[in-house]
Amino acid sequence: MANGLTAANTAPTGIWKKLQQLIAGIQKDIPTGTNLMVNGKSYGQAQLIVLLQGLLELFVTANTAKIAYVTELKTRDGQEPTVRATYAAVKGSIVGMLGHQNPLLGDFGIAPHVPKVLTTEQKQLRAAKAQLTREKRHTMGRLQKAALKVVGTPTVLVGPGGVVVTPSVIDQAAAPAGGTSGSGGSAPATPAAATAGGSSSGSGK
Repeated sequence: MANGLTAANTAPTGIWKKLQQLIAGIQKDIPTGTNLMVNGKSYGQAQLIVLLQGLLELFVTANTAKIAYVTELKTRDGQEPTVRATYAAVKGSIVGMLGHQNPLLGDFGIAPHVPKVLTTEQKQLRAAKAQLTREKRHTMGRLQKAALKVVGTPTVLVGPGGVVVTPSVIDQAAAPAGGTSGSGGSAPATPAAATAGGSSSGSGK
């Protein structure tokens, strides 16, 4: 990664290193006043060193710029959480002022919220799924719940076996045939006699 710059990967390598070694050798072993032919042109020792140092400077300058670049990258990355938080805060204020569906948000580079419009077929499919879910969960609507209530006055008998509650004749007649409601859910069965406070075989104590 670019921000993983170290002393090892900024050291001279390749032709950059070879140029440094070549200049060092000329300064050490080529006597002053000696001329060398390079590409059909004669160069004295000092001239040759100037030529090579000009080429070497290309690598030195690029390396300096690389170090500065990586340093700036580290600074940027360290500030990125603050940058993002500030952006989100300003964006939120603008959206709050204009409204999340306002087309002017596009001028700020913010995509306005577009409500999803369902087709007739999609609406029918959604309604069908909701109905199937209600039936599977035995969920009843307000009118269906209102229809489920006790009618008449039940009979309550207290005996040795406990308290026996018998629905009124009117309530038994009001129960739908087959114990099912028109909504597809099961209606509560109406027993001939319901025992409260224990079974008939239990003690009445």
